[in-house]
Amino acid sequence: ELLFESKHLTQQLKMIYEPSVPMKSGAYIVIQDTEGMSVIDVNSGRFKTQASPGDAAFMVNMEVAPEIARQLRLRDLGGIIVIDFIDMIKEEHKRKVIDLLQRELIKDPAKTEVNKISPLGLVEMTRARTGKNLESIAFAECPYCAGRGKVKVA
Repeated sequence: ELLFESKHLTQQLKMIYEPSVPMKSGAYIVIQDTEGMSVIDVNSGRFKTQASPGDAAFMVNMEVAPEIARQLRLRDLGGIIVIDFIDMIKEEHKRKVIDLLQRELIKDPAKTEVNKISPLGLVEMTRARTGKNLESIAFAECPYCAGRGKVKVA
């Protein structure tokens, strides 16, 4: 029990079941796993800085890139993954974010391939499936909505 408390493991274990992952700065990422692909959305949230909006976006994206790589491993997400980073104007910033993401993915035993940031600010990548992902192991399809996430009311 002390090990779990000292490393905050209980809290971290609970968080891998949540779609939203908060960052220390107040920014957060939202992870949605669908049948066709996994989507990760980066949000600035309560992030505060005196920097320009472009530099602020870069700072948030640099903060979340390592966490995205970590969450891919923890949740064992595979197949097509699309990351919607906060829009950056400077090509240098885009390159640094992609470089950081790729460096963090080196720690991943699964084969990954990362493409450059698209004109829409999206990063398309693939990650080899290594088994069942966390969602398919820990959750069952809702018997009321058949996994659609919606219940017909009228």
